[in-house]
Amino acid sequence: SFAVDSGVPADRVRVIHNAVDPVMFQFGNRAEARRALGVEDERTLVVSVGHLVSVKRFHVLIDGFSRYVARNPGALLVIIGGPSFEPTYPVELHAQVRRLGLEGCVRFTGNLCPSDVAQWLRAADLFALVSAREGCCNAVLEALAVGVPVVATPVGDNARFVDPDRNGLLVPVDDPGAIAIAIERVVRSGNWNRRRISADLHRQVGDWADVGRRVLSFARETLGR
Repeated sequence: SFAVDSGVPADRVRVIHNAVDPVMFQFGNRAEARRALGVEDERTLVVSVGHLVSVKRFHVLIDGFSRYVARNPGALLVIIGGPSFEPTYPVELHAQVRRLGLEGCVRFTGNLCPSDVAQWLRAADLFALVSAREGCCNAVLEALAVGVPVVATPVGDNARFVDPDRNGLLVPVDDPGAIAIAIERVVRSGNWNRRRISADLHRQVGDWADVGRRVLSFARETLGR
């Protein structure tokens, strides 16, 4: 880690990853979720979640998705999240969608409550988030928690949780061509065991009570010195 590389003794550093709400973000029936959301069974659905800021690289995702749609008409990209500290960025994203002729293929939902986010994730063929920078990304963890395969960049802790060809694929930052190829590979592969993806993630990260216990344990250990 940066702290250890900067000279902090390793025994004074503890990495405690984020967790998920195990009740809200759990494996569920994809067909039922699609019926509730009005998404046709045969339509490829890509879901992304995050604040509409440039570091999340939604413009790169839309570019990559447009290349996928050119070969696979009818696919749908749903971007969940609202404006944040870059008020012009959402405007630019909408303009990009119009410029690429994707008005019927890209949908912006704005902010949604967690239960609605979970429903969209269960309905998805894949989750995609191609950020230029992340920490421990809750959106990636929540997608894996419901069992949907993930396409993500290897930034922050993503490479720790996204295991290529087991629960998703990793793509380089700012590479729309690689994004299009990854979407194609995920959709065409029939090897995604969604129940296992969900179980593996829950076992790996636990819930927020587990995070609290780990933090308190490290605090007591540190104070005990």
